Amino acid sequence: ENGATGGGLSQDETCLNPKGYWITGTTTSNNIEVLEGVETDITLDNVSITIGKVNTTTSKWDCINVSHADVVITLVRKNRLYSQAGGTADKYKNGNAITKDGMDGSLTIQCENEDKKGHRCDESCGSLSAKGDPSKSHAGAIGGTYRVAINPDTKPIETGFVNFTIKGGNIEASAGAHCPGIGAACRAQERGGYTKDILISGGNVTAVGTQYGSGIGSGMGTKVDGIRITGGTVKATGGQYAPGIGASG
Repeated sequence: ENGATGGGLSQDETCLNPKGYWITGTTTSNNIEVLEGVETDITLDNVSITIGKVNTTTSKWDCINVSHADVVITLVRKNRLYSQAGGTADKYKNGNAITKDGMDGSLTIQCENEDKKGHRCDESCGSLSAKGDPSKSHAGAIGGTYRVAINPDTKPIETGFVNFTIKGGNIEASAGAHCPGIGAACRAQERGGYTKDILISGGNVTAVGTQYGSGIGSGMGTKVDGIRITGGTVKATGGQYAPGIGASG
């Protein structure tokens, strides 16, 4: 709400940039977090973020966290988000490539040509690889987090995954066991959260599920209310006990 801090800035901002933020570069120690209630635009331009590899005691469990905010992400060139935060003895130390926890806020992903009438994405458009380490359970791709879903102090509005739109870009999403490629975390429904209102209107989307994780939908035991595909190309595959598109068993 007071603008950007850290991440190579010469000094912290005191207010939000009305033009949004253009981010580029590679890091294994920094991440992107948008605070609750903030509305902003972020452009990812050849970004690579890996979380959970160097220092597993860090509090930064997500490459990007936009929970309870309203964010538009525009993709330029190739972008890679990789979460290795999962599979630990501490069940609260897990995270996602992109985290959006809660039954509020919104997230839109698009390519840099979104404003061009009649545009259809091809391999020249911006891309995003959003992945969780496949060897680590609950290392998620795009969606809600297991750590919030299982926290006994979590309120219903704080977990789940809602209001997610893909307008464009070449997007690949896959994760560790029990995680959907895109959607709410397993057990989120126990705290009152679930997946609601996913819209794909453009782009080329590949979403790969896992055991108990849908390609696009949810993790184990979490319902889904509304997945619409009105454009683009979508390839969604589920894992054991989970469909390509829909709620996981």
